[in-house]
Amino acid sequence: MSYTLKTSSGRHNYSQTEIPDNSEKSCQAPKRQNQEIQTDVCENKEQIIAKYDLGSLSSFLRRVTPTVCSVLEKNLKSKAFDRFKLMSDAEATSIARLHLLEKTLESGFCCSSVSWNCIGTALAVAYPLSY
Repeated sequence: MSYTLKTSSGRHNYSQTEIPDNSEKSCQAPKRQNQEIQTDVCENKEQIIAKYDLGSLSSFLRRVTPTVCSVLEKNLKSKAFDRFKLMSDAEATSIARLHLLEKTLESGFCCSSVSWNCIGTALAVAYPLSY
């Protein structure tokens, strides 16, 4: 609701008396939780070993060892990762700018959050929604 006031000069002044409507929409926010766990080891190693049947474990290992070894040898001959280089192996220590983040967008948005992963290979920028 707005009121019209007439000044001594004959001009009309308007004033707004109601609070503008605000609305909120759903948002995505991470849920964080911290827990601490303390455990005390009460069992002796002799008791743990006594729980297993060593004969069946030995026969299982004899049965699967040839298959596991053949798969490991096949993986050793694989060329899947020949061109793969770890980032830590790179000799260049310089940083290259791939993209420049502007302070504001044309529509008036401004950056509200910046996050990056633990190894520094990905960057995320959040802009708020305009209502």
